[in-house]
Amino acid sequence: MRRLITGDIHARFDALQAVLEKAAFNKDEDILYCVGDLCDRGEKPAQTLAFLSTLPNFQPVMGNHDIWLEEYLLTGLVDSDWLYNGGVNTIRKIEKTFSSNEKKRLGKWMSTFPVIRIEEKDIIVHGGCGPVKNMKELEKLARHHRPSPFSIRKKEDRILFDILWDRDYLFSAMEAEHYAKPEKYRNREYRTVPPLETDKTIWSGHSQLIDRAEPFISQSYHLTAIDTGAGSGVGKLTLMDMDTKEIWQAEIV
Repeated sequence: MRRLITGDIHARFDALQAVLEKAAFNKDEDILYCVGDLCDRGEKPAQTLAFLSTLPNFQPVMGNHDIWLEEYLLTGLVDSDWLYNGGVNTIRKIEKTFSSNEKKRLGKWMSTFPVIRIEEKDIIVHGGCGPVKNMKELEKLARHHRPSPFSIRKKEDRILFDILWDRDYLFSAMEAEHYAKPEKYRNREYRTVPPLETDKTIWSGHSQLIDRAEPFISQSYHLTAIDTGAGSGVGKLTLMDMDTKEIWQAEIV
């Protein structure tokens, strides 16, 4: 059984199918992880959700776009920020495709997505580990049952929210590796944070690595960032084998 992980999909269903085909993905034998952001910006959110929700071994984490989508599916509420970030097309396609019961089913499915997954050899988050001081704190947060739809009610919820949106960890790792930040983030301020002390690989998305369209790997920060810009429309969708580190990519067309 292989353990594969994909970057932010953003409703690029054709690219997802292409990259899975390149990797000879077997839905009954392989585990597919995802660093979050299943929909928005791409043209096929309904097909993306329909496909992923039927995979027997799909293991995602929550992305910031997934927060908006989950709330809409469960309650019908629409966050105004979502509309400016791809939500209009997602809502339109979902309304054309799914019944009320199907939307509830998808919302309940998304309510099972954690913000943090900790595996034997890996940590999977959407944004980064910047708000967390050590593994003990991260493990405690991973056990915390997040609210669904996501809302900031407790201290733990606030930290999970910050992890989901975090870029400090990635940018600190890039600084440590003397690696230029992607141009779209070059003028953004960030807080320098130390690497998490762990022997696990940390997988993240959220920040589009469009300039080179390849994963960023930092040994000192134990980080592999794999959002290679599928959501931008000009990047690539990346799939990696979590054990062999083999990479497959599909162009966004």
